Amino acid sequence: MSPQGVSRNSSARSLRSLANLASTTFCFSILTGRKSEFHRACQPSSGASAEDSGKDIAAALGLRPVSVAHDAWMDSPLPEVPFLAADAYGQEVFFRGAEDRLAGTVLLSGFFGDTVWGKNPRDDDGNLTRRNNPAGGSLTEYRLAAGFLHAPMPFWGGRQNRDIARLSNSHELEPWDVPGGYSRPICRRIVEESGVPRDAFGIVKQGSSVFLLDSPTFLTDSSLADFRTWLETHPEVFGDSRLNRWLGR
Repeated sequence: MSPQGVSRNSSARSLRSLANLASTTFCFSILTGRKSEFHRACQPSSGASAEDSGKDIAAALGLRPVSVAHDAWMDSPLPEVPFLAADAYGQEVFFRGAEDRLAGTVLLSGFFGDTVWGKNPRDDDGNLTRRNNPAGGSLTEYRLAAGFLHAPMPFWGGRQNRDIARLSNSHELEPWDVPGGYSRPICRRIVEESGVPRDAFGIVKQGSSVFLLDSPTFLTDSSLADFRTWLETHPEVFGDSRLNRWLGR
């Protein structure tokens, strides 16, 4: 098994702690890589970049960390295709860079963690179909081709979100309720009781999503060239005038 560890977020740290109890042997972190217009990697709310390997936390949990450059996916041929095919956003394309580590594993991720483990989550009465974001959705097709199982653990108890919210706000968990808008008492208790210092994680919300739709070119060079070739042989998709403008004619 391989737990996901892409940031110092509370969900990711809880997964590492639980994975350690389940005899997991390694975890991997997605690091800030070469500069790219495709992503805003590891950006806290201030907009400043931050080192986010989590190696110190992995060591505290007895896990073997494996670091992957955030832009390693760009070295693969047509890397965006399976991710865009799944949800049209492709924000998890960075997992392509860890493909050799994913085959034959169970990937434990923290998608949906904010909704389940936050102190004031949206109350949807446990209806998991009314999510307000597609986080993790773009892995749906890719996991089949790469040969791994994806287990977003917060979903396992997502239907009991009201009970979990009451627990997060309970008197018993007050010692693990920290100031600010990013308090996750359940996650913090799990991680701190596994030996990780309080100030080592869950301070600010960070992320590693790739924003393909925000980039000027939308696709990497190889994918863009392939897409242009396809469009030239299928002018009916956009019509001649729109296609010519898009191709710069």
